[in-house]
Amino acid sequence: MKDISELLLNKVSKMMMHWSLRVYPLSEPPVHTASDTPLLLYVHIPFCEELCPYCSFFKVKFDDELAAAYFDTLEKEIQGYSDKGFIFDEVYIGGGTPTVMPEHLGKVIRFIRSLWDIREVSVE
Repeated sequence: MKDISELLLNKVSKMMMHWSLRVYPLSEPPVHTASDTPLLLYVHIPFCEELCPYCSFFKVKFDDELAAAYFDTLEKEIQGYSDKGFIFDEVYIGGGTPTVMPEHLGKVIRFIRSLWDIREVSVE
């Protein structure tokens, strides 16, 4: 049986491909390779309580179980960038509604700060 991380990634990947976007898993080389130059980390939280018809950003209807699994999987992906030697000193968190699960968002921000010396965090 597939674990929840794989199921979640597959579901989100299919949704994103439906919107003509592409998910780049860590197994594929990133566009920018790791260097000593700090970068800005963009974190996307795609969940919204209501789906506004005017919003063009990738979003999905909030589901508590799916969102909790997404946040857990997000930490694994972020850890992968650290393992590959990327350095971030700023974080921008957008969405959807990034604050849809504030305790999970706080946990992700604390996790990011444990990996890098972050000087600025912005939440949409």
